[in-house]
Amino acid sequence: MAVAAVAAVEAGAFTDAALRDALADAELESGAAARATALATLAVRLRQRCDLVLQPRCSRPVEELDPWLRATLRVGAVELLWTDRHHTPSAVHGLVEVAKQTGRRELAGFANAVLRRIAEQAERLRQPPDTLSFETDPAGWLTGWESHPRWLVERWLAAVGADAALERCRAGNREPSLAVRRNPLRVGPEAFDAALSAAGVAARRGALVPEAWVLPSSRDVTQLPGFAEGWFTVQDEAAMCIAPVTGVQPGCRVIDLCAAPGGKATHLAELMGDRGEVIACDRNAGRLSRVEETVRRLGLSCVRTRAADARALPKVLLQADAVLLDAPCTGTGTLARRADLRWRLHPDRLIEAAAALTRLGGVLVYATCSLEPEENEAQMSWLAERRPDLVPDADAQWPAGADREQAWARIEPSEAGWDGMFVARRRRVP
Repeated sequence: MAVAAVAAVEAGAFTDAALRDALADAELESGAAARATALATLAVRLRQRCDLVLQPRCSRPVEELDPWLRATLRVGAVELLWTDRHHTPSAVHGLVEVAKQTGRRELAGFANAVLRRIAEQAERLRQPPDTLSFETDPAGWLTGWESHPRWLVERWLAAVGADAALERCRAGNREPSLAVRRNPLRVGPEAFDAALSAAGVAARRGALVPEAWVLPSSRDVTQLPGFAEGWFTVQDEAAMCIAPVTGVQPGCRVIDLCAAPGGKATHLAELMGDRGEVIACDRNAGRLSRVEETVRRLGLSCVRTRAADARALPKVLLQADAVLLDAPCTGTGTLARRADLRWRLHPDRLIEAAAALTRLGGVLVYATCSLEPEENEAQMSWLAERRPDLVPDADAQWPAGADREQAWARIEPSEAGWDGMFVARRRRVP
């Protein structure tokens, strides 16, 4: 299953879809499915580290190998070297059997030879090769051992320096945490703690916002106490910092552009005490159905959805007290959570429509899950030139480390589990 998913990702599929299809075909029991999912995700994430190990043991470039064989070898390298399950003989045998499924026995023989060499040298190969040195060649180290695209690594080295770039890459290679946001309209903190403890869930309070709880990443949230009753919803800790920056109060009218899957829209409604109006917009009606499902489960009544391109909304919606634009971006703050994203990045812009929807005296909050200045600070400079009536406004609940003079904050991705985010607040004045 893991090999099939990795091969599908390399052929262009998104990791989530590839895993879903591979799991449906494999029909594994839950424990085996979880292990295979983790293995496939790690193989996608550590693709270039795998190739560092594989290339000296292959007779031709790894990128020129048969796609199924290449996926088998990358999964094998991860399983033998960078997981907790180093069952070498069974791992090699199982992966060779997978290679045989192609119907070409020479591929299975090739995979067997390469993987056995890796297994024999596993202790040494779990460490970086002598040819790499972070001190003398940080770009080579981050590209190869930390398995990030070279163009992105070079950007980060130029922007934040070697040590900070290393921290970003390591955060991008961690296993993402599973954070949930407690719904204060449904359950108090002590009752939520007690219910999780009674269910044997080893949860801890989050570090960034008081509504955050961090759970073991292997948990099925639908089986947790209070899920059906709307006690909580899944949301990354850093993303929970965005809605409070709007400063919404009960009775506000708020527009959330690009709202799916609904984490910020429902957070806005909770901060408003479910009084007022939150208009959750997205151009994908199918994704909005997920918002509506979450809204119903959380018991919220002030959220309504609208399927439309945000750029058309200024002509059909009244201006709002607060507009939240969680803009489409390259997502470089979420590389741990979205394993294949580092290999497929692209930018976009919708900020002008958001500005037009902000009433006089209202606020525009701009957020991305990107670490790139062009998508963050540069967008605010562009907005200042184009719309001088939108000025920095620091009167908000900011995450730690915010630049209040500029009225923006950057949250770096952390090995503690949260993603990277950028958020800025602007108020419309005469």
